[in-house]
Amino acid sequence: MTEYKLSFQPYERRLAQPLRTNHGVMAMRQGIIVTLTNTAGRQSQGEIAPLTQFGTETVQQAIALCEGFGERITTEDIYSISTEYPACQFGFGSALMGFEWQPEIKPISVTMLCQLIPRTADLRETNPEQLQQLIKEGHDTFKIKIHRGDIHREIAFCEQILELLPSSAKLRLDANGRLAIAEAEVLFQWADQQSQIDFIEQPFHPKQHQDTLIFQQKYRTAITLDESVCTIASLKAHYTPNSPFIYVLKPAIMGFPSQLKQFCETNPEADLVFSTVFETEIGHQFVTRLAQAFGGQRAFGFAGKHWFVD
Repeated sequence: MTEYKLSFQPYERRLAQPLRTNHGVMAMRQGIIVTLTNTAGRQSQGEIAPLTQFGTETVQQAIALCEGFGERITTEDIYSISTEYPACQFGFGSALMGFEWQPEIKPISVTMLCQLIPRTADLRETNPEQLQQLIKEGHDTFKIKIHRGDIHREIAFCEQILELLPSSAKLRLDANGRLAIAEAEVLFQWADQQSQIDFIEQPFHPKQHQDTLIFQQKYRTAITLDESVCTIASLKAHYTPNSPFIYVLKPAIMGFPSQLKQFCETNPEADLVFSTVFETEIGHQFVTRLAQAFGGQRAFGFAGKHWFVD
């Protein structure tokens, strides 16, 4: 059992562009930077970045947990953190792993970064000049958040974007688990006729996994699971060898990264997309190490690099 000196610092940072999803609008990112110092004086940092929409603890709960440890913490303390605190498990776990596991971060090609396409408040338009600039920079994988209420409006927006993209580009559609069956039927029928749709992400609520299976068998368009596999336990529960699904991994809210690393090493055939939850550079560096080690050739869901105002 190894003991470390513990310090932590909460943060609050404004997003350069508020993120509008079916879960609501996120304009501010809150989290905690934890620092472990070993007996030799060497430090390693980790980040706690809760995302309550995905079932994590709140920032306030995470702060209370950190305060409860005091100024000293042991490896036993860290690995006793409850699964009800997956963001804390990642933050402390990544800081602990950082003493031993620090593979070099290689430059990431723009073709390996999926770009989220912003939408106007009425959800009908985007900024074509901004999109054209991304295309000029070499980006070729893009993502749209699909909203409920008018699936024909959503398809019209997708068609608008496809007209702006080069024929070699790929487009991902993220429903955040909110589609009704009838809406999904219309969307999948349309997507099956398009050559540039990379996949449809989490069409239904995690509790509707049987519906997801039916659509996977019925339609050609690939399906990714996101909210359904937001923890390591749920990932293991859903994954089977030769699975037809693609799995979106958000390491910063999934739990202990050592367990996620072990899953990836044990299942090298798994089709994975590593994704951000808008961490600061500290958490993002660790997520990037995991993505480069196990992410294959699918573009990362990192939405670019500069998502904070400062």
